[in-house]
Order: sequence, then C-alpha cells, then structure tokens
Amino acid sequence: MNEKLLVVCGTGMGSSMILKMMVDQVVGAQKLPFDVSSDLASSARSSGADVIVAGLDLAPTLTNVPATVIGIKNILDKAEIASALEDYLASKSDGED
Repeated sequence: MNEKLLVVCGTGMGSSMILKMMVDQVVGAQKLPFDVSSDLASSARSSGADVIVAGLDLAPTLTNVPATVIGIKNILDKAEIASALEDYLASKSDGED
C-alpha cells in the first residue's frame, strides 16, 4: 500500500507545484511507494498525509503535524529529493523490525 505524500508551500501555488513535479518524477522513476498530492501548508494538519515535503524554509513551521516533515533545500534537485525520500523509507523499515 502506498503512503500518502503531500507537497506543501505557503500559498499552495508556485513552489509547491514545481516541487510536486520534481517529487512525481522521482517517485515515478524510482517506483517509490507514494501517492503524491499538493496543497496549502495550512491544510497539512488535516490532510491525513503520512509524509509532508516542503521547502527547507517552510518545514520548521509545520509543527504539530501528525506526519513526518521533510525539508528540501533545492526544490529543483531530484537527487536531494530522492535521497530524502529513500532515507524516510529506510527509517520506516528500520522501525518495523
């Protein structure tokens, strides 16, 4: 079963759309188990997402969110995104032992 991944930015436009495109490309190319969507950061808490991806500047503001928050420094860097998502999945599998 795929995990729900939510890409957010402050306004729900612009940077989240770019970041979502990059995340979609990484998820598709590496066949990672995520269903990707995007929304406003203010909707993150009630989204039901398992993991939230945001720009590094926004990530620290996503407190009290019942999901893992991943901050991305360069939203155009697919290698950074892939590494962050793989690290997240590895940490989840480590905890299931």
